Amino acid sequence: MSGADEGAVAAVAATGGCISNKRPRSVPHLPMEIVATEILARLTVKTLLRFRSVCKAWRTAISSDLSLVSAHQKHQPPPSSLLIFPVLMCGRPDDDHRRCCAAEEEEEEEEEKKSCSSMGFYLWDPPLATSSVTLVHAVDDMPPGERRCPRVPHRALAHCDGLVLVATSEGNVHLFNPSARQAVTLPWSPGGVAPPNFHGHQAFGLGRDPRSGAYKAARYFHRQVLVVATGCHELTTGMEVFTVGVDRRWREMAMQPPYPVIPGRTAASFKGSLIWTVDEYHLGGGATSAPGFLRLSLEDEAFGVTPPPPCSHPRLDYACCGVSELRGELCVFRMVEPDSALEMWMGDDAVSPRWELRHAIRDAVWSSNLPRPVLALDDGIVFHVQGSSHYHGYACGYSFQTRAFEEIAKMHSLRGYHYTRRGASIAVANKFFVIPYRESLLQLPCLVPPPTEPAAALATTSLHCPR
Repeated sequence: MSGADEGAVAAVAATGGCISNKRPRSVPHLPMEIVATEILARLTVKTLLRFRSVCKAWRTAISSDLSLVSAHQKHQPPPSSLLIFPVLMCGRPDDDHRRCCAAEEEEEEEEEKKSCSSMGFYLWDPPLATSSVTLVHAVDDMPPGERRCPRVPHRALAHCDGLVLVATSEGNVHLFNPSARQAVTLPWSPGGVAPPNFHGHQAFGLGRDPRSGAYKAARYFHRQVLVVATGCHELTTGMEVFTVGVDRRWREMAMQPPYPVIPGRTAASFKGSLIWTVDEYHLGGGATSAPGFLRLSLEDEAFGVTPPPPCSHPRLDYACCGVSELRGELCVFRMVEPDSALEMWMGDDAVSPRWELRHAIRDAVWSSNLPRPVLALDDGIVFHVQGSSHYHGYACGYSFQTRAFEEIAKMHSLRGYHYTRRGASIAVANKFFVIPYRESLLQLPCLVPPPTEPAAALATTSLHCPR
């Protein structure tokens, strides 16, 4: 928005919302509801945050009016940008490396002060040929006590309407609004504690209740319980829900999930439901195939099943497929051998979807990891391929016109330094979370976790992104 446009919008304060005794009688009065839902709702979050200083009525509406938040979401276009969250793998440099880099670090010290940026969320904008990213929410922008670099396990990011949920390996769960540069930490819960010798015991989801409009975080988890009759420990599953701005602690659902889900795989948020991929290898009860995808309705917090697409030759392998939301449609994607074709099935409903095989991309060379479609554009699709411990992940764009792939957002160039009480160590960003980005005006509440369990301290990391 240009400065002239912002000035024109600010002039509305003289005609509505902010009543002044000096207002000329010839100027008509606009009700604050019209100002909020029809004018302010069409502005960017950055502009709205500045307009809080116009008057008290505008500050109240922008900071706490949920009808304005809802209207702002309705005026948002479909996502066309990416939010990139790099994870740093840290290790102390050896003596040889320290000596070799000493002179170089001394020369770059001044430039480092100018270009060094903190761990946080980076924004990528189209077109597909663009490779640069911009920092939109750094760790330094977080509230006191949260300026830390979390250790994030595989696929532990959930998102909905511009809000991002980050779960750490220490059992903490953080909620971010990158566009408003806000962050809160959700209360501790026993569901975040992994059973002994159990790697990857939970899977998250974040969505919006269509009835109340509230945002809810859900955590599927495994836990170890003692069976009194046998004196042995057994693994069971559970699901707990946290309503943002309402709950003070996680609420465990009375009913256990009817099917296990693959740990670490984030649920897709689609039309008031969270949809997880079922873990076929641990179904139990003699079952050998999953009936579909596990669905949790956020309105009544009840479980259900989303039927799978009519895949054939071969049948749908849930361990080698994924589910996501693309431009208001449910997408189930899978890799088909032997030509490594990527099939993308699109559905219109979470309960009884009508599936359509929309894309079958056969002219691509993928790595061993399943590519995940994260963003649908008018001229193509953006995929994210997660790296391994020895390989940087990347994001690539597929053009419908040229049927060619091009790497975007050169994420492998990100590097940084990890700071602990023992000193500095080299940090390399070799894992990246990539999600669609859209703005959110929702003001995150101030949540204070009950003193049940102290949150684990996390080290502070700064990230350097070369220009």
